[in-house]
Amino acid sequence: MATALLSMVVGWWGIPWGIFFTIQTLYTNCMGGKDVTSEMLNSVMAQAQKPQSDILLWLLRIFVLLIPLSIFAAIAGAEHSSR
Repeated sequence: MATALLSMVVGWWGIPWGIFFTIQTLYTNCMGGKDVTSEMLNSVMAQAQKPQSDILLWLLRIFVLLIPLSIFAAIAGAEHSSR
């Protein structure tokens, strides 16, 4: 509803096609809008089928974080053993 109100207020000012697209948008919204369920479902399913790359990315992140932590632990251990 808010987008229809926004279109009615400022949509007309898009020159030269604003008035035509505004009328088309208001008509589409008044008729129930556009069903994008299948497009969203396909998008979600496509993302769900790629877990392998996510696992590899998380392993890379863990490895990158372990490098400075291991250096810090080595320095702290060397300082502690020298006391």
